[in-house]
Amino acid sequence: MCATYMYKGGNAMLFTLTLEGMRFHAFHGTMEVERELGQVLEISLHFTYELGVKDVQDPRKIVSYAQVFSLVENVVMSNKFEAMEALAFEIAKRILNSIPSGQVAEVGVCRGQLYVPGVLGSSEVNILLTRDDLLEECGE
Repeated sequence: MCATYMYKGGNAMLFTLTLEGMRFHAFHGTMEVERELGQVLEISLHFTYELGVKDVQDPRKIVSYAQVFSLVENVVMSNKFEAMEALAFEIAKRILNSIPSGQVAEVGVCRGQLYVPGVLGSSEVNILLTRDDLLEECGE
């Protein structure tokens, strides 16, 4: 987990909160065995949000790592998606909808246990969703 920032001038800066290696034993996938026995999914997140220059010292204004983790956990553990793309999209959408200062959510969903006829270490899907993408989806 780490945070970086980009100063965009004026009264606000863009910070990126990174949470990597969030692991959940979840029940997503197209195959019955995946939905019944489950598998370990590893989620990574890069979340860019805006923060006022005067707010960098105010813990009430800074995005909470625990809140973001809880949002991810809730999506992963409270739903069943057949496609990992749908899971990644829902995580990104939920975070942007829940944190008004959020600008960009990049989510990766990696699974190491694959049911394919051959040797494959893992597969991962990634999505980069912006606030503008979300507004377009909502028809605003």
